[in-house]
Amino acid sequence: GSNSQASNLANIASGFGLSLPIDGSSSVMSENIYPTLIKSENLLENLLFKSFTDYHYNSEKKLIDMLITVDVESDFEKKKNALKILQEDRIKVSKDPKTGVIILTVLSNHGLLSRDICLAILEELDILQQNINTRNAKEKRIFIKDRITEVELNLYDIEKDLIDFYNSHKLYQSSPM
Repeated sequence: GSNSQASNLANIASGFGLSLPIDGSSSVMSENIYPTLIKSENLLENLLFKSFTDYHYNSEKKLIDMLITVDVESDFEKKKNALKILQEDRIKVSKDPKTGVIILTVLSNHGLLSRDICLAILEELDILQQNINTRNAKEKRIFIKDRITEVELNLYDIEKDLIDFYNSHKLYQSSPM
């Protein structure tokens, strides 16, 4: 249902360190979650350190090195500047108002690089979804295992009480009265 969908979306967001409110209006949240995730620092930071083909030089480079070509004071500053470039200038996320389809646009100096970055973003979202599915399945398995143990203990106690009850009434029924 929609609450389950809202919960799954909130789980996706939490995987990127984001907190989303869960209420009955999951349709509003689902429309807004992907732009938030795509522009999140965690996802973009993963992209910065992936290698992509620099089609102008026909070589592989990390995205951060393609975005920041001048020396900066520190690696932290370089990463911060590259994230800002991606978030503000290079990655655009919108929604078609008629269909609700999320539109991801990546601007770069080469069309194939834009495509590669889009695919990498989709891969990151897919990996996150797989991790969430695995975590949810593991949590369910642990819950079921704990519940089985609890039910077995309760069943043992009830069987013991039933045997005691049966034995006490058996003795009473066999008396001469």
